[in-house]
Amino acid sequence: MIDKARCDPRRLVYAEGEERQALQAAQQVSDEGIAYPLLVGRPGVIAQRIEQLGLRLSPVGTTRSLLSRSHFGTHDNPSALKMRAALERFHECAPDLIVEGEMNGETAVSEELRRTFFGESVLRGPANLLVMPNDDAGYGAW
Repeated sequence: MIDKARCDPRRLVYAEGEERQALQAAQQVSDEGIAYPLLVGRPGVIAQRIEQLGLRLSPVGTTRSLLSRSHFGTHDNPSALKMRAALERFHECAPDLIVEGEMNGETAVSEELRRTFFGESVLRGPANLLVMPNDDAGYGAW
């Protein structure tokens, strides 16, 4: 299985990207050419811990999109309201994270569409972490 992964490495998301074990695992899969690690967490904390641990990872900024059928306030259905509340919470608790929403999946991966619907988006390029409002949405996207 490892040889197969080396032939076609994929992105691997570490949800606990600030943790020592996650950072060390990310370094290992990167060194072995198995995957391209994406670290979820506060960029400053991740960079500091990489330096403290003497790792050689280059932190790749994780850009998060909060998904819904709404485009930046066009609907007030439950998933849109949930994603708006989540965005406010992100901005309160972790203002240094790059998070945008609420939007559909196509808009999340297209900077051109984001500019059309919401010219002031903080995301640049495609989002590389899509946050779903519930399990059904996640399974449907998969």
